[in-house]
Amino acid sequence: MPMKRLLSFVFLLLPAAGIASCSSGEDKDTSDPRWTTGEVGESLTKGTVGALNGDVDYCDAAAFKCVQAEGDCDADFQCSGGTVCGYDNGENFDMYPGVDVCVPPSCRNGVRDGAELGVDCGTALCGHCANCPPAGNAANWSAAHCSPGCPCPAKQGDCDADNECQTGLKCKVNGGVNFSVNGVDACVAAHCANNVKDGTETGVDCGGADCGNCVVCPANNLSYTCNSTNCRCTSGWGNCHSNAECQTGLVCGNKNGPNFGAPATVGFSYCVPPNCINGVQDTGSGETGIDCGGACGTCNFGATAASSCSGGTNNICGAAGNETCCSATNMPTVGYYRSYDGVSYTNHTKFATVSSLFLDKFEVNVGRYRQFVAAFNAWRGAGNPASGAGANPHLAGTGWNAAWPLAANSAALTAGLACTGTPAPILPTWTGAAGANEARPINCVSWYEAFAFCLWDRGRLPTEAEWNAFAAHASQQRVYPWSSPSNSTTIDFTRASYACGGDGNALTCALSDFLNVGTKPAGAALLGNADMSGNVWEWTFDYWAANLPAPCTNCANLTASAWRVIRGGSALTFDTSRVTASFRAQGAINGSTARISSIGLRCARD
Repeated sequence: MPMKRLLSFVFLLLPAAGIASCSSGEDKDTSDPRWTTGEVGESLTKGTVGALNGDVDYCDAAAFKCVQAEGDCDADFQCSGGTVCGYDNGENFDMYPGVDVCVPPSCRNGVRDGAELGVDCGTALCGHCANCPPAGNAANWSAAHCSPGCPCPAKQGDCDADNECQTGLKCKVNGGVNFSVNGVDACVAAHCANNVKDGTETGVDCGGADCGNCVVCPANNLSYTCNSTNCRCTSGWGNCHSNAECQTGLVCGNKNGPNFGAPATVGFSYCVPPNCINGVQDTGSGETGIDCGGACGTCNFGATAASSCSGGTNNICGAAGNETCCSATNMPTVGYYRSYDGVSYTNHTKFATVSSLFLDKFEVNVGRYRQFVAAFNAWRGAGNPASGAGANPHLAGTGWNAAWPLAANSAALTAGLACTGTPAPILPTWTGAAGANEARPINCVSWYEAFAFCLWDRGRLPTEAEWNAFAAHASQQRVYPWSSPSNSTTIDFTRASYACGGDGNALTCALSDFLNVGTKPAGAALLGNADMSGNVWEWTFDYWAANLPAPCTNCANLTASAWRVIRGGSALTFDTSRVTASFRAQGAINGSTARISSIGLRCARD
C-alpha cells in the first residue's frame, strides 16, 4: 500500500538528510520546495524527492499535474491529458479510500457505461470495483453480495437488477436454483435468461457451460407444477399461483389453462408474457383475440370457438370498442341459492348446483347476428337446425325440436327483426346494411331464433340457474352484478342502461339507450360479464313457472308453457328492482309479443 502523509501524522525526518524533524507547520523547514501548505494538510507534491502517488495533495504542484490513475487531486485543473479529478476513488487504484484520483470523465459520471463492470469502475482506466467479494467468498449469494458499485460476475448472486451484474450479464430471477441455491437471483449470461433454449443449453435457460443445472419440474398441467423455489415455469406451463412461480419476464395468467389445453373445470393458470393479461388484443405480439393466440395460447370462447366472430371481424365490443365480441368467461362448479340476495329477495330455500360452464362476456350484438343472417340460407339448406342439436349436456331432451317454428330463409328471418306490430316503443337495432348499430345488442329476436343463433354459434341458451349464478356470482348472492359488498343496493347510470337513461337523457326512451355492449365496465359481474343488468332482457332456456324447480342440480324447468324465462331487465325498465340479479320475468314465445324491442340474448358454452 503506498505511503500516506496526513496532517495528523508526525513525520520524523533524519538529520543526515539535512531536514529537521517536524510535527507542525511551525517547526518545518519551509525553504524546502518539497513541502506545500494546504487547507487540509501538508504532504510532498509530485516532482519532489520522496513524493509518492497516492500522497495527500500529490497533484498540487502547478508544474507537475497528475495524469491518469494519479492522485490525490483536489480539482480538475490539477489533472492533465483530458482527465478529471475523481471522488474518493482511491480504493479503485489500491490507495487510501479518501484519495481522489485523476480519471477520464466517463469514470466520474455516475453512470455505468462503456466496458465498465460497475458504476465508474471495472476498467483499466477507471480502476477495479473496490471491495467486491472474490468468487467463492462466503458472502456469495448473500443479500448484499452484488451491488451497482460491486457488480457480480457470472454464477454469483444475490442480485436485484441487471446493473448489479457485470457488463453483458443479466440478473435472472431465482437463477440461484440452477446453481443449487434456492430463493436467490443470479448473474448469468444473457442467453440464460431469455426464455429460449439456445446455445449449449440442454433446457430452456439451463444446462450447458453458462446456465447451471436444469431443475426437473413436475409434469406440465399438474396443480403443483410451478413453484418459486425450484421450478419457475416457462411460457405455456402451469399450474402457477403467482408471478414468482414463472420465469423472468413472465406473469401468471388468470385461469387461462384452457388456452393451453387444461380442462376448464380445474381453473389452472399458466405462465405467459405480460401482454397476455392486459385485456387488449396485441396483434403485434401474435394475438388473434383478447389475450389469446400466439404465445398466449389458443383462443377459447368455450369448448368451441364462436362462428359469429370467425376471422376476427367483430372486435368492436367493450368500453374501448376494440375487444372481440365472442370472448366468454368461465365459472367452476358452484352451489348457491337462486333468486336470493338477502335484501329484497330473502327466500333462502332454492339451493342449486351448477356445473362449470362458459357464458359469453357480451350480449349478442347486431354485428354477430349479421354473420348468422349471412350464413342462414346455406345453414338451413343443409338441414339445420338438426333435431336434438344445441342441447344442454346435463339435461336430456333439451335440444332443438323439429316442430318449433323458424324462418325458412334470411329474408323471413330479418323481416321479423323490424319488430313490426309489436308493443311500443318499437326500437329495433337491426339495420339492413352494416352501420352505426353493429355494436348495439340485437333485439326483436324470438326465443326460437335465439336458440337457433346460439346453436349455430356453437353454443346454447343458458338455463335460468346458470344465468343467475353468473349475475349474482353464485355464493356471493349479489344484489346487482356489480354489488360490492354483496348487499349493496347502489345503482346509477355509470353501471347500467335502465330507465331510458343509458344515453344520458332519462326523459326520452330512444334507440340510443341500447348501448354498445360492454360500454359500462363498472357494471360488469365479478367474472367480467357485461350488461347482465339493463340494456336488453336476455332469453334463458327455461319455461316460465312461478316456482323454481327443486331440487336443482343442473336443473331447468322443462314443463311446457306459453312463456320462457327472461332475466336482467333492459334499457326500458324503470323499476330498479327488476334489473337485479334475482328478478325473474317471462317472455312470450308465440304471438305478437314473441319479439319485442327490450329482449335480446347471450349464449352459454360447455
